[in-house]
Amino acid sequence: MIKWLNWEFWPFRLFYLPVFAYTVYLCLRARSLFFYSATNPGIEYGGLFGESKFKLLEKISSRYCPEMMYVLPFYSIKKIRDLMNKANLEFPCIAKPDVGERGHGVKLIENEEQLAQYHERTTQPYLIQSFVGLPLELGIFYYRMPGHNSGTISSIVKKKFLTVTGDGLLTVEELMAKDQRASLYIEKLRPALHNTYQNIPKKDEKVVVSQIGNHSRGTVFLNANNDINKQLVAVFDQIAHGIDGFYYGRFDIRCESWEALYEGKSIKILELNGAKAEPAHIYQPGFPLLKAYATLIKHWRMMFKIARLNHKNGVKYMPTWPGAKGFFRYLRHY
Repeated sequence: MIKWLNWEFWPFRLFYLPVFAYTVYLCLRARSLFFYSATNPGIEYGGLFGESKFKLLEKISSRYCPEMMYVLPFYSIKKIRDLMNKANLEFPCIAKPDVGERGHGVKLIENEEQLAQYHERTTQPYLIQSFVGLPLELGIFYYRMPGHNSGTISSIVKKKFLTVTGDGLLTVEELMAKDQRASLYIEKLRPALHNTYQNIPKKDEKVVVSQIGNHSRGTVFLNANNDINKQLVAVFDQIAHGIDGFYYGRFDIRCESWEALYEGKSIKILELNGAKAEPAHIYQPGFPLLKAYATLIKHWRMMFKIARLNHKNGVKYMPTWPGAKGFFRYLRHY
């Protein structure tokens, strides 16, 4: 009942039905099923599906990216460890599929044993990325019209990790069961926390249940749009201009503080999402459903405008058959 009464927990396909209908309308206007491929010409499929996270992060200045490496499923653990040493990667680190979304397959790896287990289970290429422990995690949605020097930040989501507070009596699992939100994620997080679930935290001790800032892991998304200002736009104008063929998407980052962020300092970009990016502030608990739809449709309209202008400037829309093959190939794996 908690999930059905709070739309932020609705299944993706159900929630997105009205947006899918609007997308069909935009496809008809563009006379192309894959018009969004022209939104970000420098990203595979415009970033709506199937793009390589590694290739996309490589486009960003190393100043803003954590250490990372690309792993193929046939690598031996010895080869992976050798490559980690060359890339200055240590435990703990983050492993994530090179192609995927909505937190699928993302795992905090704390030692070589966990790395070996992750590697044995995967059949697709993946990234190993250094764990960034900076205290502030944000999703910053940015877009810029082609030919313009400055863009717009239309959304900031601040991520609050799923946390329980100890009372000196109950285990972590029991504390989660008492918490309305945390109780929804007990079984999902059990494999990663099996050694922690039976610990009894001290009174008033805060226990972060998941340090991966994803909605599917219980992270609370908070609307931080009031923190948008011209200084922040200038910082992301500089970052975005350095990414060839990028005009529209969301930067998922960690940083030291708001003050450092406004100065363009201590920023680490964990991921960059293209056309599939959402203005994730809409997932703040209690955000009005109709307002959420209006926000999503506004962003799809902007994506369409950017794609159409790029198309007028010579960027071709992806043909239907290659686009369809790529889409169904993506669906088979994810």
